[in-house]
Amino acid sequence: QRVARDDWARAAAAARVPLGAPGALTVRALIYATSLPDLPAGDYVTLVYDSSFANGSGVAETVVAVRERDGQWRLAGYFIK
Repeated sequence: QRVARDDWARAAAAARVPLGAPGALTVRALIYATSLPDLPAGDYVTLVYDSSFANGSGVAETVVAVRERDGQWRLAGYFIK
């Protein structure tokens, strides 16, 4: 709700474009939590991937999902380091 869907999609795509085509993806961590900094209490899952791309490897991608009131899991965050 903090960022419009279209704005988020553009930002995520722009962050990945310089990396080139995606390659191997390995799950480094899967973490369940009921609280995360700056977010309301709830059910969260954080997935951390070690990723490689055409223009480099050693990239960490982090995906955060939240279980909404309707029981569905939805994307809450995506980060690349």
